[in-house]
Amino acid sequence: MKAYKSAILAISIGVFSLSPLIPYNISYAYESQRLKEEAVLDAATELFKSMERKRLEKIWQLISEKSKKEIVELVYKNLLKNNVKSYTKQDIEKDFENGGPIAKAFWDGYLKNFNPKKILDESVWEKVKFEGHDKARIKIKYKKAKLPFYLKMYKEDGKWKVGLIESFGA
Repeated sequence: MKAYKSAILAISIGVFSLSPLIPYNISYAYESQRLKEEAVLDAATELFKSMERKRLEKIWQLISEKSKKEIVELVYKNLLKNNVKSYTKQDIEKDFENGGPIAKAFWDGYLKNFNPKKILDESVWEKVKFEGHDKARIKIKYKKAKLPFYLKMYKEDGKWKVGLIESFGA
C-alpha cells in the first residue's frame, strides 16, 4: 500500500510540475500553425497581386513546377499547331522565366479570362487545410458563387507555390 501511495504522489507531483508548461505548449502549437497558414496565404496573395500588376517573371516564380510544365507543354503544342517550329520547350521555359514575348502573350490571354481582382477583392478566404507538410488547400468563396473552390498549394524548395493549373486549368 505504501508503494502505491508513493507512486500516486510521484505521478501527481510530475503532472502538477508540468502543468505550467501545458498552456505554453498549446500556445506554441497554435502559433506554429498560424505561421504556416500565414506563409501559404502570403504566397497565394503575392501571386494574384503579381498577376494584377502583370509582373510576368514573378508570376512564373510563384507557380508550381507542375503548372510550369503544363503551360510550357500547352504553348509548345500551340506553336507547333500554328506551324511555328523555331522554339524548343527549353526556349519557351526561358522566355517565361524572363517575361519575354511568349510569356506576355500567354499571360495576356490567360488574364483576359481570369481576373485576379475577383479573388483578391471579391472573395472570402475561409481556411487553409494542410495535407502533409508539403501540400495545402485554401478554401476560397467568391461572393457570387454558390460553392467555394480550393486553391492548391505546394511547398517546393522550401517555398509555397500556387498550383495554378492544378486549381483552375489552362
